[in-house]
Amino acid sequence: MNAKNINFRVGLFMLAGLILLAAMIVLFSKGISLTTKTYRIYMTTPNVGGLKKGASVLLAGVPIGRVSDIQLTEDSTQVRVTLQIFKDVKIYSDARFVIEQSGFLGDQYVCVIPGQNRGPTLKEGDHVECEAPFNLLETARNVAGFVARVDAIAKKLDQTIFEIRNNLLNVQTLSNMAATIALMREAAENARELTFRIDRFLTNNSPLIQSGISNLSYVADRLARTADTINNLAESNLPNVTNALAEIEESGRLLHEILHQVQYGHGLISALLSDTQLVNHISITTSNLAITTSNINSLGLWRVLWRPRPPKTNVLPTKITPHHYNQLRVHSP
Repeated sequence: MNAKNINFRVGLFMLAGLILLAAMIVLFSKGISLTTKTYRIYMTTPNVGGLKKGASVLLAGVPIGRVSDIQLTEDSTQVRVTLQIFKDVKIYSDARFVIEQSGFLGDQYVCVIPGQNRGPTLKEGDHVECEAPFNLLETARNVAGFVARVDAIAKKLDQTIFEIRNNLLNVQTLSNMAATIALMREAAENARELTFRIDRFLTNNSPLIQSGISNLSYVADRLARTADTINNLAESNLPNVTNALAEIEESGRLLHEILHQVQYGHGLISALLSDTQLVNHISITTSNLAITTSNINSLGLWRVLWRPRPPKTNVLPTKITPHHYNQLRVHSP
């Protein structure tokens, strides 16, 4: 074999190796090669889980880039993930970024969930927020704690059932419950019988009850009309009532003044009550008037005014008092 053939075969082998190496580079670079145009987006998340450098970025299940870098932030509270997105892919600002996993134990990747495609599109150097990925171990720990709490609750429930069985569901308690149920059944029977009687009473006396209700309605209507009449009468005579009350009040005031004057010796009535001599004179005058009236009734006015003179006697006249005179006039013929 000459040197020319050997060189040709070696060159062919090297070409095949280079082609295979390029294919492997393209395969392991998630479709991104040195000639692919991309732009970078910085994604911040509290935890990346098992996300690794070189992981795929999918939009609606279609690869649109890869993870190029994963680093902690300056304060070590967040993780900054650098995403290389194909230049011709547009991602709007209302899209959601989530770290998901392929299958149950598959590799994790960044999933871009589009929104309403509103707002500006993301450009080189923009920052987005990412939700924390599902943590299976943390979930398992939470489930273990939940199971422990459920186990404690089950133990408490078992103890409660045991106490109920020993303290409440004994023979005496069950007997009391049976007696109570029997009493309740008897009360229910009595209530049903009472209900039946009431229904029968209402059925038999329905006309009377309706008549009584009608009469009550009529009486209520008459009472309402009477109340309206009294109200109208009171409203129409309110000025007269007010004036009468005012006059009564004025009369009371005048009577109080008169009594005050009588009490303190002012006026004729007070003088009559306080002057004893004047009272005696008035009494004598009244008595004389009564005698005169009696003489007029018995003798007549003419004989009282022109009484005939008595016959003269040898008896010397004595002093006659007015009382004697009146007595003589009464007994004279």
